[in-house]
Amino acid sequence: MSEEWRLQKELEAPLEWEPGCPLVIERLDSVRNETTGKLYLRASLRNVGSKDIEAAVITGKAQGEDGDCRIEFSVSPDVPCRPGNTLDAISKTIGADEINSASLSIRTVILFDKTVWAPSGEPEPLPAQLELKLSDKAMAQRKRELIKLYNGSEEKTIASLRNKTVSDVSWWLCSCGAINSGREECWSCCAKKSKLISLQNEEDLEAMADDELSKSQEREREELERKERLRKNRPKIIGAAAGAVALVVICVLAATVFVPMGHVSAGDNARSQGNWDAAIAEYDAANGYGDSIFYSAYTKCLKAVSRQSGYMSALNGLIGLGCDLSAHVEEMIALGDACCDEGDYDGALASYQSVSDFADSNDAIVSAYRSASEALVEKGQYKYAVRVLEMVARNDDGEKLVYDTARECAQKALDQGNVDDAMSLYRTANKYGDSTDGINFCESIQKLQNAEKDFKDGKLAAAQSAFGSLPADLTFGGVNAGQRQALLSSHQEFVDMCGMYTGSNHAKVTQTSKRTGSSQWWDGDWDNAYANVTCKLTDDGTARISGEVSFYRCTNFSVISAGLKGNSDKQTFSFDTVEMPDSVDIGNGTTISISGGSFTVDYYVLEENKDMYFNYEYESSGTLSK
Repeated sequence: MSEEWRLQKELEAPLEWEPGCPLVIERLDSVRNETTGKLYLRASLRNVGSKDIEAAVITGKAQGEDGDCRIEFSVSPDVPCRPGNTLDAISKTIGADEINSASLSIRTVILFDKTVWAPSGEPEPLPAQLELKLSDKAMAQRKRELIKLYNGSEEKTIASLRNKTVSDVSWWLCSCGAINSGREECWSCCAKKSKLISLQNEEDLEAMADDELSKSQEREREELERKERLRKNRPKIIGAAAGAVALVVICVLAATVFVPMGHVSAGDNARSQGNWDAAIAEYDAANGYGDSIFYSAYTKCLKAVSRQSGYMSALNGLIGLGCDLSAHVEEMIALGDACCDEGDYDGALASYQSVSDFADSNDAIVSAYRSASEALVEKGQYKYAVRVLEMVARNDDGEKLVYDTARECAQKALDQGNVDDAMSLYRTANKYGDSTDGINFCESIQKLQNAEKDFKDGKLAAAQSAFGSLPADLTFGGVNAGQRQALLSSHQEFVDMCGMYTGSNHAKVTQTSKRTGSSQWWDGDWDNAYANVTCKLTDDGTARISGEVSFYRCTNFSVISAGLKGNSDKQTFSFDTVEMPDSVDIGNGTTISISGGSFTVDYYVLEENKDMYFNYEYESSGTLSK
């Protein structure tokens, strides 16, 4: 918490929620603003859904020594809250000196794709973890499966082991304890719901355990049989006449040397001509003679490079043979160069990496890697170029070369507009020397780009704050921080109107007799009205104001209250202007006005031809605030 806020009291987070809501309130505190002395509620919210959250409205009541008071949050983060992340929200001012508890409910959530979530039923208790009861045999198998699922993470395995995964229509509770809404993969442990559910059936788990035991016993049996066959078939050398021995030697030499040697030679010829399949067949026919095993796998790598498919699998197969690669340095470097020529830079790095350990005793490797790095720089593959040099950074002036090359490549990346790559390269350079100047510059550029994105998206208040924190002379990609700040300051009215407005509206339906002129009506106040406003400015000062407004209106008239119907009417608007008009007709009987931090909506529709005897008037109005 910043120095501006002082914690007053930790409150109990809500124990109920609207099922399926993509936001969950995880923590609740009462806090006091050190500057104004006023009291607020601070909520920590978790996005448990599958989409970024752009805004939300939370309402409720707080209980204090002086009684209850209304609570309202208008949540509108500068950057949309990503799934799994948390955001902190501060309520509107609370008219009380002390808060002991609070009951809150999330009324509206606006997602990044502009869809809106709203509650459709009554609140229910938050789902609680349920113990999973299994036999010892099934539980042991479940543990083995979870270890595999969580890639060996003991912490995640223990958290999930003895808990059920509970699934409902619009939400599910992971066995790790995390609530998920509208998503198949848990935001906390990253496991899929379907996989977790499959690991809590006792019969299936016991069957899996039996199957694994059977396979293990079968492998042990096969190994014992293999050893027994070897023992029985071990050659017994019996003395024979010298002539017979010589004949045997000749036959053996022919079978084990001369014939395999011919296959290796034929394989070399086929490989030199790019006839990969023939070369592989010849090397395999050599039955392990000389380096035939290596060259068979090596040729498979060349074949994968030429076809631009399956290279990493082929390379892993080669490395997995356990061959002495120190005797094949040139071949492996040539393999890396071939990958570079075909644009497979990850394959190139893996090839170079396979023999980098021998660079200490081989200057040719260092020279080859530096040449490869220069080629990658020419291709614009700056990060790969630096990573190749890092493999031999321990040699002579290697660290200085990595530092200089990384900074040079970072500047090239910036010249091409690739700020993220430049940042990565400056951070690499910083491991071998001081590059904080480059890192700080890239951070400023990233802030400038984020501010420009807010500006283009119509989030002018966030953009103004971001541009104002940057040096006025900072320019990148045709955007100057000082010019943007001046443009926003000269249109402060438009900046101030942007954001989320919430409140209530008054709705009324009136029935008037065409014959007598007498009237009767129903009216009332409804919460959860809101408006979201963005504004896009052009350099000539024209503003495009856009957004949406939602309010309650009646849809029929009934002589009894039980027959009265209505709904939340959501309307979008967009108009161009050079100054904010007093009011704007956005269609469908709706006008809006925005000024002084308030958003006013008025709705009026007269139906004169719906009924032979009566006219009907539908009215709604409300003034919303930030």
